[in-house]
Amino acid sequence: MTKIVIPFKDIPTLFVKVVGKNGKQRELRAVIDPAAQYVIIPKVDALHLGYEPGFRETLVGLSEEFGMMLAYTIAGPIEVLDIMINEIRVADLVVKDVLALPHDIPMETGVDVILGHTFLSKLKAVVIDYEKKQLILEDYTQQQTESKEKSEDRV
Repeated sequence: MTKIVIPFKDIPTLFVKVVGKNGKQRELRAVIDPAAQYVIIPKVDALHLGYEPGFRETLVGLSEEFGMMLAYTIAGPIEVLDIMINEIRVADLVVKDVLALPHDIPMETGVDVILGHTFLSKLKAVVIDYEKKQLILEDYTQQQTESKEKSEDRV
């Protein structure tokens, strides 16, 4: 089991290392958003990590072929393509196969990545302790993960 404690000042931000399908990595500033359904990464980083279809400008006329979907933002609906990120690392904590959407987040926010439900649901615990100014992330033990996989194989 990996448990990490990340101190923060005002907003619980953290650095994540995103590993793409081509093995390339990007270290990006992230924020946890329990209300977001997906992980959101910038389009240019998706392209760098080997997700060419994630770069919207390369998809002219191909939305049906690549499975574009409609996502709803505060600014209104947008057309996006979901991608499967190989892994997202936070210090020693590694989360594999995370569904993400390539979409640019305004620079004024000060973050590159939004960690939503598709990342958070793979963790045992996520605690934002504002009193202590700590973000605590804990994954499942390897034994629990293996026993869950074995029980799924039996079904």
